[in-house]
Amino acid sequence: MDKLNLSEILDNLMKEKGFTLERLLINTNIPKRYATALLENDLDKLPSSPYVRGYLLKIAKVLNEDPEILLKAYKELASKRPDKNDILPINRYAFKKTKISWQKIAIILILGFLGFLWINHFFGAPRIKINLEENITSTNSQILTIQGLINPRDSLSINEENIFISPEGEFEKEVILQKGLNTFEIKAKRFLGRETKIIRQVFYSEP
Repeated sequence: MDKLNLSEILDNLMKEKGFTLERLLINTNIPKRYATALLENDLDKLPSSPYVRGYLLKIAKVLNEDPEILLKAYKELASKRPDKNDILPINRYAFKKTKISWQKIAIILILGFLGFLWINHFFGAPRIKINLEENITSTNSQILTIQGLINPRDSLSINEENIFISPEGEFEKEVILQKGLNTFEIKAKRFLGRETKIIRQVFYSEP
C-alpha cells in the first residue's frame, strides 16, 4: 500500500471500511471541498499543510489506520511540487511585531512634548511671581508698588482691577495703603485654563 499515492490509499481504505464520502464527512467534520481534494490529489484546492495533516489524522482515526501511512503519502505528494501554503495563514487580528527606529522614537517624544506644552499653554494653571512675601509685610510708606511676572498670555487682576501686562510678562501697580492691614487678592487666568489666586497682606503704620 506504501507504493500507492494518497488518493489511492484513501480510496482503498474507505472501500475496505465501507465508508462513503458523506459518511467520512460526518465522522471527521472535514469540509467537503478539502476531503474531495484529498481524494483527487488536488494540492491546489487544499489549505496549508498544518491543516491537511490535521485532516489526515482525523481520517486515520475514523478508518482505524496508522496515520503515518497517510502522512507519508501526503508528504510524497507535496514534495512533487513546492507547497506555497506550507505555513499557517496570517491572523490579521494577531499583534504584529514591528521595529521602531530611534528616529521614530525621537519624533514621538518630540510630538508628545509639544503636545504637553500646547495643553499646558491653553489649559494649565498660571504662575505668578510677585515682590510681596507670603507673610504679612510691614511698612511705614503709604505708597506701595506691586511688581511681578506672569505669562504674557495670561490675564491678571489685583482686587478685581485688571492690570496691564507687558509683552515680556511684567506688571507693576502702585497702590495707596490704608492705615492698618491691607489685603490684596491677585488673580491670574489662563485662556481656557484654570485660575491661580494668591493673597498678600501689608500692614501700614504711619511714620
